[in-house]
Amino acid sequence: AGLRIQESLPAGWNLEKLLGDSAHANMYGLRPVSDDSKIALFQELLTLTYRQRITRDRKEKLASSFEVSRVVEVQNADTYQKYLKRRQVVTESCRGASPPDA
Repeated sequence: AGLRIQESLPAGWNLEKLLGDSAHANMYGLRPVSDDSKIALFQELLTLTYRQRITRDRKEKLASSFEVSRVVEVQNADTYQKYLKRRQVVTESCRGASPPDA
């Protein structure tokens, strides 16, 4: 079963670390991202999507921007398996669908 699980995990996920020493492993892990190009992508995402929203309950001045200080990859095998199943359902439903009118 371990081999089948490992084959369906993304590249770079370490099954041994996810399992740990416990017999009741939760297949969950966190991994710091140190690749500057990946961190830059998150900064771009944050910069492009941030919008100042003034609300009645905010009395302080709002930040004009944010800076990504760190990125952590969440490795959750259970959630990833659910994602793969849902992706398969969506893929199959799109195979027979007509493209939307342009």
